[in-house]
Amino acid sequence: MLKRRTEVSPARASSTPGEVADAAAVAALVFTSAAIGRLLAFGTFFQLLSTVVIVVLAVRRRTRTVVMAGSAAVMLGAILGGIGPISQLGAAALFGGTVGSRLRRHWPRWRTVLFTTAVCTPVVSAGTIVYLLIFSRARELNFENARNVSEGASRVLSWVRLDPVGEGLVDVVEWSIEWWWAATPLIQGVVSIVYAWFTVRISEPVLERVDSALGEAHSSPVGAVGDPLPVHLSEASVRRDAVTLTQVSLDLEPGRLAVLRGPNGVGKSTLLDALAGLGNSNIAAEPPFSPVGLGQRGGVALVGQRPDSQVLALTVADELRWCGVSEDDLTRRLAQVGLAPLADRSTATLSGGELQRLAIASALAREPRLLLCDEATSMLDPQGRAQVMDLLRSVADTGTAVLATTHLELDASSADDVVTMGSPASTMIIAPDARGPADVVLEAQNVSVVHDSGSPWAVPALHGIDLRLRKGELTLITGGNGSGKTTLAWTLAGLYRPSSGQVLIDGQPLEGPDLRIALAFQHARLQLLNDEVDEEVQSMSGADDVAYELRTVGLDPISIGDRKIDHLSGGEQRRVLLAGILARRPEVVLLDEPLAGLDPEGRDRLRSIIHHLLAQRAAVVVVSHEPDWADDLLAQRIELAGGRIAKTERLT
Repeated sequence: MLKRRTEVSPARASSTPGEVADAAAVAALVFTSAAIGRLLAFGTFFQLLSTVVIVVLAVRRRTRTVVMAGSAAVMLGAILGGIGPISQLGAAALFGGTVGSRLRRHWPRWRTVLFTTAVCTPVVSAGTIVYLLIFSRARELNFENARNVSEGASRVLSWVRLDPVGEGLVDVVEWSIEWWWAATPLIQGVVSIVYAWFTVRISEPVLERVDSALGEAHSSPVGAVGDPLPVHLSEASVRRDAVTLTQVSLDLEPGRLAVLRGPNGVGKSTLLDALAGLGNSNIAAEPPFSPVGLGQRGGVALVGQRPDSQVLALTVADELRWCGVSEDDLTRRLAQVGLAPLADRSTATLSGGELQRLAIASALAREPRLLLCDEATSMLDPQGRAQVMDLLRSVADTGTAVLATTHLELDASSADDVVTMGSPASTMIIAPDARGPADVVLEAQNVSVVHDSGSPWAVPALHGIDLRLRKGELTLITGGNGSGKTTLAWTLAGLYRPSSGQVLIDGQPLEGPDLRIALAFQHARLQLLNDEVDEEVQSMSGADDVAYELRTVGLDPISIGDRKIDHLSGGEQRRVLLAGILARRPEVVLLDEPLAGLDPEGRDRLRSIIHHLLAQRAAVVVVSHEPDWADDLLAQRIELAGGRIAKTERLT
């Protein structure tokens, strides 16, 4: 039996943003599955796949969410090709929703199958009869097709001396055609039993995997959230997937701001996820600890390291509207995090720091009792960090418990409590100083970039940028949030086309992404596509032996080579990405906010990696909010403001 808590909400409670998002995603997935099925002529298989997807939704969400997803899928089916896709998607929604509603209540397999058959057979049969009554030409075509199939089968049976069976088959088909209105429910009943059985049989292991990956559905009803405070852990054990933390002691009280510190990879994010009840995590403690109310008003809110994965709406204001913020309160909420002037901006055009502020605003909109922030200031400039820490301080002063992870002394200075976690093993290799003559390898000539150019939503991002990158030199690009740093890095990497001007690589126009240029995103996980560390670095570099590169970035090839990427900390994932870049030996390396979330040891390690790249005579660009970092390695410092170069300082 599937062990699962169910989310039970009052019938009149409005749909939550999460339910709407899930319904939209499932509708798109089901529609895509149906389209592929029709394209490849495997409609039955893909219809069954669509049904299982609906089952998962029905188990983990309210019935209204299934209705939204099914209705949207059927409307998309009408666009795809008329009555065929409509009936296919409608049947998937009906069977999937019915099976899921029973599995959510832990019904046994055959009871679920029989109930689904009893519910779906009359509905599908009635729809089929009405369709055949209205569309007489389609009815005759289907009947003629059935006759042809039965006669062909009869001839095949006669070849193996089963003439009576073949003749009986033809007679049964003729009777079914003559009395089709009575035969339809009988045939549909048999089909429903088989269809329901396969749906249940396939859904059970799928649901087990979903529960293992995502955790059980929340049991707290909407509007009845338990109080997540206080939190008292004394030498507790915390586990998530393959990561286990021991001897964890932590006290979180209403009205206090606590800062959690420790090196990369020590388990800070794992602890926050477990406190939130996120994913397949648990905390073994005395007295027992059970997280409650994640994402619900008055419960727990979590701001993760990747704000782009938490922002769902198309505009800044809509993101808060999704959280239930009224129009009267919208401006105040945005002003809290310094985003009031950007209310109508597309979220796709926000910088990493602006996305981080928006994620914090969304979390605060739910008025949580416990706010968990995982490196919530890592993408912000110094002024932005101070503003956000002041905001978290004021939130705590209203009675909310706040726990924030950070590596920065300034962030910890305003905390009531500072909790320090232990240190993981690490290895560093310092590359020799072998910088050679400096030659221009990448050049931007009067480059301007406009997002959504030619549309009413056009946003100028860069204006008249001129710069040169030389082999074996380090360039630091600084500036406030929204100044254009990431846009410039992406343009230099060939991911954005200049609206005017050009970028040259080795004297030739850069037409798009180029293997000679490597770009490390702000969030390394977005670029890691394989399951295990060795596979990832090998696929990035094309080399079989990547032990040297892993050791260079401070990772032990033996202990980490077969580790799952998703089991690594954010800092470790970034080092895996850098190992792949090292192995590729690119001419230009662009690092977008590589200092974000790094502890002092991690910063020293990054210096050694950059030193190694410079020794390979790569041109290295670091995008950062910290203008004074690595002064001894810098060749030039460029400051951006409003998409323009405000200052260029040549240091060598």
